[in-house]
Amino acid sequence: MFAEALKMVSGTFDALFYVPTHVDAGREDAYRLEQILQERWQTAVGVTLAQRSPPVEPKGIWSRYFKPALGFHHVPDYLETSGEEQVKAFDSCLRKNPSFIFAQRLRCMPPLLLSHEKLPPVFFDTADIEHIAFKRSIAMPPQWRSKWLLNLQVPAILAGEKRSIALSKKTFVCSSIEKSLLGEFADIEKVEVVPNAVRIPEKRPLTSDRRLMILGQYGYAPNRIGAEYFIDKVWHLVLSQLPDARLIVAGPAPEKISQFASPPPGVEFTGFVDDLEELYGSIRVVVCPILSGAGTRVKLVEAAAFGKPIVSTRIGAEGLDFEDGVHALLRDDPAEMAEGCIALLKDDGLSHRLAEAARRLARENYESGSVARKIADIFSAV
Repeated sequence: MFAEALKMVSGTFDALFYVPTHVDAGREDAYRLEQILQERWQTAVGVTLAQRSPPVEPKGIWSRYFKPALGFHHVPDYLETSGEEQVKAFDSCLRKNPSFIFAQRLRCMPPLLLSHEKLPPVFFDTADIEHIAFKRSIAMPPQWRSKWLLNLQVPAILAGEKRSIALSKKTFVCSSIEKSLLGEFADIEKVEVVPNAVRIPEKRPLTSDRRLMILGQYGYAPNRIGAEYFIDKVWHLVLSQLPDARLIVAGPAPEKISQFASPPPGVEFTGFVDDLEELYGSIRVVVCPILSGAGTRVKLVEAAAFGKPIVSTRIGAEGLDFEDGVHALLRDDPAEMAEGCIALLKDDGLSHRLAEAARRLARENYESGSVARKIADIFSAV
């Protein structure tokens, strides 16, 4: 979506990616990625790859809990892009004299903050408010005796967010809730709401098959924890009422889910799915059992766009305009979530009503083309 907006205001653009240390970052690899992105985005793209700093395994309480609390650039997630080589890679891209810089996520901001070069206008896309997402993650399993000490890193992450917003001409957030939260410590006039959006696909008919789907990348802890919660706390309640129900857990890294090695009855792990449209056509209900994280879930916008009835936790639907009982069923208690799933699997009228309202909402508020035009207007104004 941001690439579409960049195309509207610039004939070409360059992309700098910070990749893990096990990924090659040579010119040949960058060229291959250029070809992929030029085909996908239908515009000229130059690609630079730079490896992140090697991750450092903390040894002892000091390096694990207290040293990261000393400052933003010591926190493990941001330490990987805070090294001399990462700043050099960024500075080399500046020699191309870009009109402006678009930085996605807080992990990409350390090189900008550490550079001594004069910067053109900067646009910063938060994707999440990361100090909130980090704080929520501390309450999630697994738990250990000293885990509460991770809270010491929250002020350091918040300080990094403050500095990044201050450096930027505009900061993009996913929802009005996040804009209000940033307004507590940042210039609210510099914050723009740009919702997660999708292209509106052809509507998929409501199938009579009692198939539910959880969709996610399970290397991301909130997705993994949410899937484990649903399988452990909710699924057996659904199965006790509807023995023919099936749960599809779709998306990469399913082996991270604790139940993967021995799936409960009726649960199927697909791994990466080549054709999501075909998968959406085969399922009845989309479930989003997210318990942590921040930002907004594009998977719910996508499910709404496909015209699928939805059951979600309230955190899962946070920041979106979904109303309980109008666009989706929002349920936090395991028994109530199970009841919502059962109702949508059995009741065609309820499923049709929620699916139609959700698709209408997606078309009005979350269509990627119109959102991309809004982003392009913001770029052009600055």
